[in-house]
Amino acid sequence: MRRVIAALVGVVLALLGAFLVINYAANADERAAADLETQPVLVALEEIPVGTPVSDFGDRAEVRQVPVAVVVEGAVADVSAAEDLVLSVATVAGEQLSTARLVTPEALRARGGTALPEELKDSHQVTVLLDKARALGGNIAAGDTVGVFMSFEIDTSEEDQSVGPQEQVTTEDGRPLVAGGSSVSVTDLTLHKVPVVRVEGAYVAPAVSTDEAKDEEAEDRLFVTFALDPEDAARLVYAAEWGTIYLSLEPEGAPEKNVPSVVITLPERGEDVLQ
Repeated sequence: MRRVIAALVGVVLALLGAFLVINYAANADERAAADLETQPVLVALEEIPVGTPVSDFGDRAEVRQVPVAVVVEGAVADVSAAEDLVLSVATVAGEQLSTARLVTPEALRARGGTALPEELKDSHQVTVLLDKARALGGNIAAGDTVGVFMSFEIDTSEEDQSVGPQEQVTTEDGRPLVAGGSSVSVTDLTLHKVPVVRVEGAYVAPAVSTDEAKDEEAEDRLFVTFALDPEDAARLVYAAEWGTIYLSLEPEGAPEKNVPSVVITLPERGEDVLQ
């Protein structure tokens, strides 16, 4: 009798083991099928810099069938749905593009990040410190193009061989310059459509007198970085060292004109003073 019971128990255990093996195999097939299930995802083929619009990816990215198990959250599959967005973080080859890395151009502009065009990769980058009033009231960001006005105070009182003691400095049309008889102020639109690479706020604390403590507001300035060729970079540095700089917003479509230098001149007629 014991042998019969033992045999029955053995049969039951064998059947249970067979059932478990079959069930595991079936689940394995399902897991394998799930791993083989794919969905389309936009994948970078090379490094793509910050600020690049999705519509400009071109052959730097392609849609691939990626296993569902490894698809990142928010993966972008439809390029047309994200073509108005730009990269907020640079991508590397093989990386899946997700909505977490995409923002509107306005949002990226507010953060001060933009892609440097290929033609400017080898340009000099020069940073100058400007008051907000001289930098579009602070409404300036990376990606803008600006005109650069430079102003200088030219001393005409020195004993210069080019200007005799009895001679008077004049403009090209012969009108005398006025600056108290010893110097003349000149302003010129020197550089056109200079690309702004980076803008950073600069907190400059006011000087505090030990004798008289006053509650003064900190001076709010901006560090503005430009991309220029060597000659223009030298001009900008010279103006920052020896003159003053003023910026104007000069978009790509703005006409470039040869604006004559602005100087103070003596009026030819009295009525010119009122003009």
